[in-house]
Amino acid sequence: MKNRSASTHGFALVIALSLMAFMLLLILSITTLVRVETQSSNIQLAQLEARMNAQLGAMIALGDLQRYTGPDQRVTARADILLAPGLSGPTGQERWTGVWSSKANTSDPLDVTDGLQAHQPKWLVSGQNPDAYSAVVGDTADLATAGKSVIDKSAPTADETVKAPKVAILGANDSVVGHYAYWVSDEGVKARVNMADPHLVSGDLEAEYYRTAMAQVADPTAVTNSNGLQLLAVGDSRWKNGNGDPGKISSLKNIPMFTDDNLPSDEFFHDFTVHSSGVLANTKDGGLKRDLSTALHDLSKSGLSGPMFEPFGSTQSTGDPGGPNWEQLADYYQVARSVTNSSPLQFRMPTTQQVGIAPVVTRWNLPFYGFADYNGAGDEWTTGGYNYSIGLFPLITLWNPYSKDLVLPEMGIECEFPAKLEIWSCREAQD
Repeated sequence: MKNRSASTHGFALVIALSLMAFMLLLILSITTLVRVETQSSNIQLAQLEARMNAQLGAMIALGDLQRYTGPDQRVTARADILLAPGLSGPTGQERWTGVWSSKANTSDPLDVTDGLQAHQPKWLVSGQNPDAYSAVVGDTADLATAGKSVIDKSAPTADETVKAPKVAILGANDSVVGHYAYWVSDEGVKARVNMADPHLVSGDLEAEYYRTAMAQVADPTAVTNSNGLQLLAVGDSRWKNGNGDPGKISSLKNIPMFTDDNLPSDEFFHDFTVHSSGVLANTKDGGLKRDLSTALHDLSKSGLSGPMFEPFGSTQSTGDPGGPNWEQLADYYQVARSVTNSSPLQFRMPTTQQVGIAPVVTRWNLPFYGFADYNGAGDEWTTGGYNYSIGLFPLITLWNPYSKDLVLPEMGIECEFPAKLEIWSCREAQD
């Protein structure tokens, strides 16, 4: 039997140690991988919970929006509408959106159910009975921060971030498992910057008629701050010269691309929008409004006639006509459309069916002078007789308030005096 050589002594030990080190490294790698995957799963779970909490807040906000603003006789406005000029409300709450009822009945059952009785507002923000004019107590979430770029244009250091109260989400055993917060922004009070006007530079009369039935196109470059500075003014406005195409703006981020410069569009989050839309709701009676631009074009098809406002006692009278008639308003609209640039206006008297076209009297002076003429009888200095008369010299100035020439008929003043004038004299009584 041969003995192993000395050079091979301990090789098995090295192999064993190497395998053990490899196994240890493999175990450490697997442990690290499991730990990373566990942390990633926890992060994804937390993100999923955050998304679900945010979705819960969004669904509640959508439900409140449909509930409180669904009826036609509801109006919305921001909280700063009720603040006096120069005053500010609690920080972060001036942009809250409030809902009011426009019904004359301040105790309407539906308004009472929604907490809008007596014209009290309902604020579309999270929290338990939030009040825009009382500072929020408790934790709040900062919304509409846009990377802290949403600032007050009148004071670059003032932050316009909106604060919304946090609402706890309860789980098993009423334990808090998360929070949500929401705020409904009123896009209707913002200027829509991506509304295109296809008839902006058209001179066609029919195109001008369609323009009267369209919403006005906003011009962001006309917006000024409290100091009167047009922060977005870049010379010729591409919104109003007909050369641009604002309909391609899909986000406020596109405004710098549209104007070929670096406009601070983020600072105008509360001023501009690309999503505003609405319907012509009749907030007084409910239902939809009628488009007066088209109704006045042909009054016979609109069903409008008689007084525009109901007179006292529901009956028109000389003392209470109840305001102008629809026929007068339609006549005014049709006259404005029928007059061309070169045709003058013709004088006419107002009636219940048409408006009057007349100059405005800006001055009316009526000086008079007394005259005494010798009648040739007797001595003119002692016993002569005189004929006395009064001369009236009216001075009237007329002003044409229209932008066109006004054709007037032959006009005059007619004065009527009694055939006989009695002269009364009195004397002081003597004791």
